Amino acid sequence: MSFDVVCWVILGDAVCSVCDAGEMAPRYEFREDLLPISLLLTNDTLQASDVDGIYEHYLSLCRRRMRFVAISDVRAATRLPDAATCRRFGEAADRFSAELHTWSLGSAIVIESALIRGALAAIEWLYHPRHPTTYFYDLQGAVDWAIHKLEDSGTLITPAIRDFERLQASC
Repeated sequence: MSFDVVCWVILGDAVCSVCDAGEMAPRYEFREDLLPISLLLTNDTLQASDVDGIYEHYLSLCRRRMRFVAISDVRAATRLPDAATCRRFGEAADRFSAELHTWSLGSAIVIESALIRGALAAIEWLYHPRHPTTYFYDLQGAVDWAIHKLEDSGTLITPAIRDFERLQASC
């Protein structure tokens, strides 16, 4: 069983928000202006209904044949995803693991709770996912990690990424 509960998404606009019908605020948004860092920012807990959209956007990045690093900042989530959502993410990750292995240099999740970070790391230790995830307390740590992954692969670090790195360091 794979347990990749990470979201990688890229769209044609710099930022895109997604929400269920009837909701006032979107649950998540994606930043394309930082490519090849794919940054997912959540405003609430992801739900099973989010999975197909997230993975469709992830596949759009793979179709661009671009090496990338994914960061999911889930600090604003109000609770852990339910079992159905985790299962849907795992199933989607399994379906797209070949594309993920080819184009992703790694993924990170930013989550403040040390307890949850530890639990997620333990699950990965037990299940050995094909695409491991690194967990961070803050966005600055994840961005630094992503930049190192990109530099190690010889991928260009854009001025927008450097500006974002400086912004995170100043927070």
